[in-house]
Amino acid sequence: MGNITKSRVLLHIVCWVLLKGYELIFYTSGSSFDYAYRNAFSRFPAELILYYAGIAYILPAYFENRNIRRLAIQLLVALVVATIAYRIGRYYFFPQARINNNFWQTLAHIPSFFVAPFYFISIPALGYIIFIFSRLHSNELQKKEAEKQRMVAEVNLLKSQIQPHFLFNTLNNLYGLALSSSGNTADSIMRLSKIMEYMLYNSEREYVPLGLEMQYIRDYIELEKLRYGKRLQVSFDIDDHLSDILIAPLLFFPFVENAFKHGSGREEGDTWISVSLKNENAAIVYVVVNSMAPNSTSAGSNHTGGYGLQNLQKRLNLAYPGKYKLEQSSGADYYMSVLTLAL
Repeated sequence: MGNITKSRVLLHIVCWVLLKGYELIFYTSGSSFDYAYRNAFSRFPAELILYYAGIAYILPAYFENRNIRRLAIQLLVALVVATIAYRIGRYYFFPQARINNNFWQTLAHIPSFFVAPFYFISIPALGYIIFIFSRLHSNELQKKEAEKQRMVAEVNLLKSQIQPHFLFNTLNNLYGLALSSSGNTADSIMRLSKIMEYMLYNSEREYVPLGLEMQYIRDYIELEKLRYGKRLQVSFDIDDHLSDILIAPLLFFPFVENAFKHGSGREEGDTWISVSLKNENAAIVYVVVNSMAPNSTSAGSNHTGGYGLQNLQKRLNLAYPGKYKLEQSSGADYYMSVLTLAL
């Protein structure tokens, strides 16, 4: 913190030296160096007062409480004090401008007092503008960081929500396979192990290979098949050339989870899910279509509810601002979600 403070002080000193050096060069080109020196430094105290009162106290206080009235009063007070400092500077640096050679008469000369701010306000005003834009940019970055942290928390919540019920159902199915001495037991345990590895480790990363995400989805669906048996038909149409592309983890999974939860997961009758992943016009197009009970009244409301699809768009806004398109539609016996990501 000490080094940062010293660096800022040094930066301010350098900036003021450069500004005053520029003024000396500028005014000397049209008059004498003596006039340029007097003109530049007669207003220097006023510039310092108005600038640092603003950026050190007045503007930070406004960003904290957003009180316009308080801001106006504080700026007015700072301007009056800076004007007094300027009039004092003029008195000492320009003796010919004194009124009756009297300090108080010169200081309180009303016309000069109201005109004075125009001679020193430009540099503080420029500093205010830079400070405001810098603060707004900083606030925006903090807002995005807070949103990012919230999204991380929501992803962790997603994992905590998936694990209990999914593990319960899967372990029950594995228990049934073990009792029947099924040859699928070992393979199912391996799939469960891969799913847990993905959720525990890979989902913590900012980006993962698309092929890894799709393998996670395949393993998830294969384990869900244990519960539905032959009632569930699943089709995949995946472009393997997209496997190495990096995406945010657990981005595609909510579509499939939602399909099981609200559509294909009904207890009776045949059901189906179709998963497609293609490269179209320099974009990833991910499509999940699942069957719905005929004339279901909950198709639209259910699919847009819950953690998955309800919060998916928030994650997309954070990870792919302006680079995605999310579409959802339904028919009499199906529901379709389409996510398009620009490459």
